[in-house]
Amino acid sequence: MLNRIDALFITGLAIAGLAACDVSINEDIVVPDGATATSGARTVNGDVVIGRNAVVEDGQLATVNGDIRVKAGAKVNDCTTVNGNVTVAEAATTGRLESINGNLEIAREVHVRGDIKLTNGEADLKEGSVVDGNLATIHGGIQMTGATVTGDVTNYSGGMQIMDGSVIKGGLKVRRPKGYDSNKTPVIIIGRDSEVHGAMVFERRVKLYVHDSAKVAAIEGAEPVAFTGDAPDQG
Repeated sequence: MLNRIDALFITGLAIAGLAACDVSINEDIVVPDGATATSGARTVNGDVVIGRNAVVEDGQLATVNGDIRVKAGAKVNDCTTVNGNVTVAEAATTGRLESINGNLEIAREVHVRGDIKLTNGEADLKEGSVVDGNLATIHGGIQMTGATVTGDVTNYSGGMQIMDGSVIKGGLKVRRPKGYDSNKTPVIIIGRDSEVHGAMVFERRVKLYVHDSAKVAAIEGAEPVAFTGDAPDQG
C-alpha cells in the first residue's frame, strides 16, 4: 500500500510532476486517502478532493466552477475556489481559505493557518476549530459554535452567531455595504460563554443580543440586548 506519491490523481490517472502553475480543464483533482502530493494544482470546471490523512506539501489548490473538499486529518496549504463551496472535515489542517460565490463548512478540531475570506457565501465553524487569522464574509452570515478566531471577524450582511464558548481574540465589525437597505437588519448574537476581546463596531443598524455569561469589550454603534438561555427572544 502506497503511503507517498509524487503526483496528483486526476479522474483516476496519475499525472507525474504536476506543477502548481498547470491548469486542468473539466477534470477533478483527487489526492487519495493517505497519499502525499508534492505540489498544489488548479482546475477549471472540476472539484478538488483531498483524501483522509492525505498531504499536499506545497502550493495552492484552486478551482473555478468546482468545490474543494478536504477530508478528515488531511493537511494542505491555501485553497481558493470561484463558484464553489469549501468543506473541511475533522482534524484537518489548511492554509488560507477563499471562496467567491460559495459557502464554507469547517468541522471539529480544524486548524486554519491563515485568513478566511468569502464573497457571497456563509461560514460555519464547529467546536474546537481554530482560525489563526481573520474571518470575513461579504453578504454572507457567520456561524461559530465553540470555535476560535485569533484575528478580527467582519461582515456586511447576513448576521453573526458567535455561540457556545466561541472566542474572537480580535474585534467584531459589521460594515455598511454599498446599496445599503435599512429594511434588512442583521442579527448579531454573542451566545453563552462566548468572548469578543476587541471592540465591536457597527457601521449599520443591527439587532445585537449578548448573553449574560458572555464577555465583550467596547461596543460602538449598537445597543446590546441581554438574554439568558440558549437563544434570545427575537420576537
